[in-house]
Formats: sequence, structure tokens, C-alpha cells
Amino acid sequence: MKKLLSVLSSALLAISTSIFLIACKSKDTSDQQVNKTNDTHKEIDHKDEPKNNSDKDRDKNSKDNPTRSNKNSNGNDFGKDKPPKDQSDQELNDDVVEAIPEDNETDHELRDITLKDNSGKEIKGREITKLGFYKTKDGKFGLQQVQPDVIKVPSKLPSYFTILKGAFYRSESSYIQGIESWDTSRITDMNALFEDAENFNQDISKWDVSSVQDIEDMFKGAKSFNQNLSSWTFKDSVKHKDFAKSSGIVNNKEKWPKNLKKTIINV
Repeated sequence: MKKLLSVLSSALLAISTSIFLIACKSKDTSDQQVNKTNDTHKEIDHKDEPKNNSDKDRDKNSKDNPTRSNKNSNGNDFGKDKPPKDQSDQELNDDVVEAIPEDNETDHELRDITLKDNSGKEIKGREITKLGFYKTKDGKFGLQQVQPDVIKVPSKLPSYFTILKGAFYRSESSYIQGIESWDTSRITDMNALFEDAENFNQDISKWDVSSVQDIEDMFKGAKSFNQNLSSWTFKDSVKHKDFAKSSGIVNNKEKWPKNLKKTIINV
């Protein structure tokens, strides 16, 4: 009986050991399969993972421009090799800017000439080819007095002139070619401009007198002057004493400047 029990115990022990070994082996196999599966997933995930933008940009730049630098194809720095500006940007203004003279005084430059009047009659005299000037203490420019026998002057009056005081005082000419085209919009002083110019009778009605402040004695003694100046308008504050005294328009107020027509005294 004892012998039988001993045999049964040994058999049961052997069976239990076999079952335990089989279970352990199965567990190891299962763990290995799980680990292998996880490793496979990791490998797949890493392979399919998209690159970030910086990596893409880096790769693209490395491929397209392996020697990246701030140089252009000619080896010049970008921004330093700028194309020239369009020619239209470099065009100069059509208006010529007149330089202010540095001298305090210059004389007229003259030459002898012969002109023909409207009737075809020849008139001999002199032409001013370059206008002379003087500078006042306060830096203003005035036109030098014109010689009595001058019959022609430049048709353009330099813009730096503001004073024409006495410029044609005692002129002997009836017509001075060129002055009819002068831009007088900057002139402030026309005092005695044609005083005692007894033969002068030229149309200067297109002059701009809007800036003039002094017209005293302007046509005083200009006996032949009979032009219509009704288109002129001076400032109300303009000095006008003896403006047309003893002139050809002294008694013909229809030809006077607009705001002087009502003036009776000292004209």
C-alpha cells in the first residue's frame, strides 16, 4: 500500500512539473511575440512619420542651392548690384533755374543794330544782349538804367529782378522790342519807369502788375504814351502820386488801370 502511494506521488509531481514548464514556455513565447509586434509598430511608425517643415526646407535648400550665400550669379552681394534707375526718374525739370548773381553790380552788354518799324522804315540804335543789374543793401535786384538809344532788349526778364525803378527814364525810343514779353509778376517797384520818355508809346498791357507797390511818376512826362492800361489792377495800397502826370493818358481815364480811374488828385 505504501509502495503504491509513493508511486502515485511521484507521478503527480512529474505531471505538475511538466505543466509548469509548458506554461512558462508559452508565456515566454507570448512575450517575445508581443515585443516583436511592438518593435514592428515602432519601425512602421517611424518610417511613415512626416518630416517637419524645417527639415523639408533644409533638404530643399541643400538640394537647390548647395552653396547658399548672399551672392547672386555674378558673385555680387544682393542689394549692392542694383539695376540703374529708369531714365525717366533722372530727367531734369524743363524749367531752367536761374542762378542768383554773386556780383553787386554789372553793366548792360550792348551792340549796334538796325531794325525796321511797321512801315518798313529802318531804325538804328543799340541792343542789350545781357541785362545789367544792381543789388540793394537788403539784397534785392534792380535793372540798371537803359541807355536812351536802346531799341531792343532780351525778351526774358530774369526772375531775380524785383525793381524796375527809372529803368527807361528819358528813353528816346518809341518802341523797345522785347519788353512786351517780360514777366513782371515779381516786380514790386515801377517808380519813374518811363518818366520823361517823351517818344515812348508801346503796348505793355499784358504786364502782370499784381505785386507792384510803387508807381509814382511811372509815366510822368511821357507825352506820346496813349496805350490802354485798363486791364491792369494794382493793389489798393499802391503808391501812385503823379502816376500819369503830363502823359498822353492824363485826361483819358478810360485807359487808366481799374482801381485808379476814380483817383483825381496827384495823377
